[in-house]
Amino acid sequence: MLIKTTSCDAGVRVDLWCDSCDVLFSPRASTPQVLSAVWEAATARGWSATGPSQTGRHLCRACTDTRGGERLAEVAPGVT
Repeated sequence: MLIKTTSCDAGVRVDLWCDSCDVLFSPRASTPQVLSAVWEAATARGWSATGPSQTGRHLCRACTDTRGGERLAEVAPGVT
């Protein structure tokens, strides 16, 4: 979930949470609090989206790797 919040005392804040596991993405302090800038920083670190990046589902790198087509990937037990 990519959300922009504007408050009179704290200014503008953009937050990005994984829609699967609720992990919060924290960009560097140098990243402007603008939706496109935060999303660009997140995609550079492996985040992905289904649908338009500002209105679709947002997945962190770990959830992107384990999901495919909105289904959990099947995990086979390790062979020793």
